[in-house]
Amino acid sequence: MQKESPNAENADDTATGAASQTAASQTNMAAPSEDTEEDPAQRAFALSLPQQVIAAVVGQTGLSGTDAALPGVQTPAGAIGNSSGGVDTPDETPGTETPGTVTPGTDTSNSADPSEEEVDSEDCWVYENEDGSTKYVKITKYTGNATKVTVPAVLGGRPVVRIAKRAFADNDRITEITFANDAARPHLILNSSCFYNLTALKVVRLPETDLGVHTEFAKGCVNLANIEVDNWQFIFQDGCLYYYNSKEWIVQWYAPACKNTTLTVASWCAGIGSACNLQENPYLKHIVLHKNVKSFPSQYWVNSALETVTVEAGNTSGFSVDGVLFHKSSTGEYSFSLYPESNKTKIFKMPENVKLNIMPFKNAYLEEIWIPKSSGVSSQDSLYFRRCFTNLKVIHLQEGHSYEEKCKSTFTGITEMY
Repeated sequence: MQKESPNAENADDTATGAASQTAASQTNMAAPSEDTEEDPAQRAFALSLPQQVIAAVVGQTGLSGTDAALPGVQTPAGAIGNSSGGVDTPDETPGTETPGTVTPGTDTSNSADPSEEEVDSEDCWVYENEDGSTKYVKITKYTGNATKVTVPAVLGGRPVVRIAKRAFADNDRITEITFANDAARPHLILNSSCFYNLTALKVVRLPETDLGVHTEFAKGCVNLANIEVDNWQFIFQDGCLYYYNSKEWIVQWYAPACKNTTLTVASWCAGIGSACNLQENPYLKHIVLHKNVKSFPSQYWVNSALETVTVEAGNTSGFSVDGVLFHKSSTGEYSFSLYPESNKTKIFKMPENVKLNIMPFKNAYLEEIWIPKSSGVSSQDSLYFRRCFTNLKVIHLQEGHSYEEKCKSTFTGITEMY
């Protein structure tokens, strides 16, 4: 059986974009939908990690082009799968629960006593052939009532290699999900939304096998704080699930229940995947990116509490001004790409030589904006940025700006030339 991309999806799901994009590709991002997936053609299911990258991960060397870590940013030392920092680690470990009983054929009711530990029989799992293969199976539904669920590695005598979309859905009892290990399983794919609206889920323990984890594998899991993983391709640290895509590390997923107010991307990481689920975390206020970052957060995928995005000086792909993000497009131009909704700046001065091709966002704090004539808009329609600033009162345009007439004729506030 040919191994598929870690970010591939079932045939019934629509691929709409890659989780990890370079700055050159991020100018054409589309608005997200619930079924947003990554293009399987853009990522191979790598089977081995280059020795130089392994050395970089454990702190022996730096990734190509990466300098020393920023203050307070440490390269993981000694072990992949570090789950420390900013999240609660559960007291229990896999296999410590007291076995109980469960009635075969139990439905999806959540009425069982939470104090009872249950052992799920095979009847609690609905599964089928894995996309035409009779050698492997995928789980399509969990019907048990356990609070701490152990997902079997083998069902019906065949390895489980995929957890299908909404296999675990709309359950307010499950607090922990642990994947059993078994050498018979060659790999495991977690589809988009395979964990959906599991409001009590706090920890997921992934198995020791080749893993494919979709960027949106857990949606609506508001209390999920910890991923325990021991795998060369994934690291969980400070609320971030880092993923190695055979070329570089990216932040692929961020724990919705991580209470850190600042996300500082590790110095060995190339950046934040465009479809990273930052919008699910209500605590995050600041993002700090080092000078070698190439992949930047998307306006579509950040939370409303975000106040600033700061890029270290010397980055050749992007920069920040007063917590506002600008990054370089595929044409080499810098664009006004992310204005945090909770950025409290009242007066903002645009830098020279950037484009106002702003993606949809809203900010109620900005009252005045200064725009030099070298910082134009990609089209007259792009002046809709005024509507994004709901409290904007004054637009200052430099003399000679090509959009003076358009601003004066359409902006209900004050347009001043300087």
